Amino acid sequence: MANCCTVAPRREIVTEGAAPDEQLLLLEGWAFRVHLMADGRRQIIQFLLPGDLIVGFAGLPASASVVALTPSVVCHAPAPRGVETGLAQAYAAARALDQRYLFRQVTRLGRLSAYERLLDWFCEIHERLSRVGICSADTMTPPISQEVIADALGLTAVHVNRTLQVLRRDGVIKTTGRTVRLLNPAGCSSIVEKRASRSAWRL
Repeated sequence: MANCCTVAPRREIVTEGAAPDEQLLLLEGWAFRVHLMADGRRQIIQFLLPGDLIVGFAGLPASASVVALTPSVVCHAPAPRGVETGLAQAYAAARALDQRYLFRQVTRLGRLSAYERLLDWFCEIHERLSRVGICSADTMTPPISQEVIADALGLTAVHVNRTLQVLRRDGVIKTTGRTVRLLNPAGCSSIVEKRASRSAWRL
């Protein structure tokens, strides 16, 4: 793919409010969409993995900044020549999937406990890494610190650490450094749903 560039970790790929004139694709590495607040706090909205569109609609102001998490390769994505082309349909499918994960993030932040948020996030990242073939059936190594996870889940790093301990104690995950093994990847989402249902019935 032509017109690619390498972006160092912690460098902005897209600035909130800017209007890139071309669609951008993340070819290699990890990045995240983030909203920065005036007091320095931030909310990570979404993680971007290889193959994800960074900019899905050229010429429109970006609603959030995009920052490289790891050394990344960003490419200009070719524009489709018509709405019925295979490329246009692929972009539409990518945008629909992107929206699905955004809705999942809204639900996670608005309705799930810390335990459920972290487990659901692990489920999602494993699902997405599996989709692009860069993790095993039950194990993954996200290049993400507990502080970054906290900024994505609306928690503190201390709370993330404590929740990880509970997930390990419950036999849901095993961790070695940043490597996470899901002990029941097929039933991962159902565990979250059952816990959330029990919480709702207690209200």
